[in-house]
Amino acid sequence: MGKQTRSVQRERTAQWKLDALIEKNKIETPPIIVEREHVEPRPVLFNTEEYDSLHPEDVLRNFCASIRDMISRYESDKIRYEQLEQEMQDVLHFIEMSENKNANSGFKLYKQLADIRRERRICKNEIELLQPVYSNFKETDLLNILTRVQGNCKNIKQQIDGRGYTVRTDVLKTFIEKG
Repeated sequence: MGKQTRSVQRERTAQWKLDALIEKNKIETPPIIVEREHVEPRPVLFNTEEYDSLHPEDVLRNFCASIRDMISRYESDKIRYEQLEQEMQDVLHFIEMSENKNANSGFKLYKQLADIRRERRICKNEIELLQPVYSNFKETDLLNILTRVQGNCKNIKQQIDGRGYTVRTDVLKTFIEKG
């Protein structure tokens, strides 16, 4: 414990000597005079890009665009699925009612039906995957709400980028003169 006390005492003594030396060699400088007219308002932070790593406006814009793409994909898959159903029914009815049946035409109809059913299956799977997105965003007002939030973020970012400060009192001038 004695060593710690001496060490602290030595540090204090060294600090006092350093403070005395600084005070002794201090050069008198005239006080800084600030005129109110010459203080230019500057933004508090020069640009939100300097500190903003999240970019909520961009994230929301990309998110809304992705949701709109999924809704559009759902709707186009739904239309395509219905069209493929009709094509499949046409082929099946042709097979059922056609009297001119041979192996070559039968194989071509088989290949055509298989291709239609494969594409139909892809559409059906995508429709099933996108159904929750479609029902929650297309049928509700959530996408419009997110778009409004994005606009609010954009407005706030513009306000932050344009923010500045103008000296309103003489308190700064007094502080600097006392110096």
